[in-house]
Amino acid sequence: MPVIESDKLLADIQASKFAPVYFLHGEEEYYIDLVASAIEHGALQPSEKDFNQHILFGKDHSMASILQTARKFPMFAERQLVIVKEAQELKDLTKEVGEKLMLNYLDSPLPSTILVFCHKNKSLDKRKALYKALDKKALLLNSAPIADYKLGKWVQTEIEREGYKVKPEVAQLMAEFIGNDLHRIVNELKKIKENLPKKGETITEELVEKYVGVSREYNVFELNKAIGFKDAEKTYRIVNYFDSNSKNHPLVVTVGSLFNYFVKVIKTHANRDKGEGQLAAVLGVNPFFVKEYTAAAKMYPYPKCVRIIEYIRQTDLASKGIGSPSVNDGYILKELVHKIFHA
Repeated sequence: MPVIESDKLLADIQASKFAPVYFLHGEEEYYIDLVASAIEHGALQPSEKDFNQHILFGKDHSMASILQTARKFPMFAERQLVIVKEAQELKDLTKEVGEKLMLNYLDSPLPSTILVFCHKNKSLDKRKALYKALDKKALLLNSAPIADYKLGKWVQTEIEREGYKVKPEVAQLMAEFIGNDLHRIVNELKKIKENLPKKGETITEELVEKYVGVSREYNVFELNKAIGFKDAEKTYRIVNYFDSNSKNHPLVVTVGSLFNYFVKVIKTHANRDKGEGQLAAVLGVNPFFVKEYTAAAKMYPYPKCVRIIEYIRQTDLASKGIGSPSVNDGYILKELVHKIFHA
């Protein structure tokens, strides 16, 4: 069986279509937990779980002991479920003995067992025999991190999937504030949804500010926009706010956001002949934001953007204590903004 997308996998689980072996691996924990939880809640009836559900942890088991459990027959039920959590800690998973045992099991898995491996923080080596066998004989999910530039769209999709509405800029605001932590994003969305009277409601900036804690005015999203439009008064107001709330607005995050912003401005220069839809695809943003980047490109010609990227690189080093160990973050950010405006 080929590598499968999480949506297809979840749809099959919801329809009670189970495979004998699942191997969920990758750097993004969210989808691994989501699929494993769906299997755990859907494979067995509550009354069947006492005798037929086995939750094992990689650090406490060998491949031999896991497969010994997998080869047991269910008691008073159609199937049994074996979930191996933290499978990356299985010491013999990638060793010859453990790999051979797993390959043998894949050749003839017990039909009445659902065996699930949750292998977090890294992916299996595609060149190895184990990966190739899993790819052919198991359901394999590679849970890769969501790229930063896709995060706003991911937030918007998740909100709309739950039956709510949201503007692209509000979804992007959450993405910028929370960062690439899907578990946290989902938890924050849950808090908002719990306080909405019914589905179909719109998640607004006010709701995000109230329940998530991100300010509508003082965030990196608004800072990037203010700098892009050369709105000095708004820019320095936000910078001063960041300086007085440095714990919630670490310099390294702000600098990284500015770097991504000006990389997109440079890409806008390089693709000025493209239409709005094509440019949105190149930039990896919702078409809603294209006008912002085209406006910023007019404010900052290509040679200035190149200099600004170098200023940001130097500031990144300073934010990590290299070159300016005695200067506070607020001063470093103000100096960067001054350089950007006068590039």
